Amino acid sequence: MKLMPSKSSKIRSITQQFKQNSIAIVSLFIAVIGLTLNVLYMEHKELNSNLRTASFQLLIEISEFEKVTFQLQYDGKSEDYNARTGWVKVRLIKGLSKLTNPSISKNAETLFNSWQNHWDSLGENNSNAFNDITQKTNHLRESIIHLITQLD
Repeated sequence: MKLMPSKSSKIRSITQQFKQNSIAIVSLFIAVIGLTLNVLYMEHKELNSNLRTASFQLLIEISEFEKVTFQLQYDGKSEDYNARTGWVKVRLIKGLSKLTNPSISKNAETLFNSWQNHWDSLGENNSNAFNDITQKTNHLRESIIHLITQLD
């Protein structure tokens, strides 16, 4: 007949096992914390990388959009630059801006609205269309550059 260990001997046994394995338990705890911090760091780094990529692509598209705007204002329509090209560029800018932050997205929406309201007035001497579109474009560019400089 086997005797059942007493409750106090079970507690002593658990306490003794904890003491014997305390280094392993602490090491496991430190490893889990380290892994968690590493995952959080990598997510932050990936987010910043995605924001940089989208921002630089936006800057490229903005420069292409400006080419169209200057062409329509000063040289008139051509095979390479016309209002349809401007529509494509401004819609792409609006779409890409959604990958950045709400401020840039709002500025891109403002540029889109300005283009929508003024594109057909480009090339007219007395029109404020060019100035309005250029102002909105510059404001968007500045907000993108500000975002890029804030990333770590």
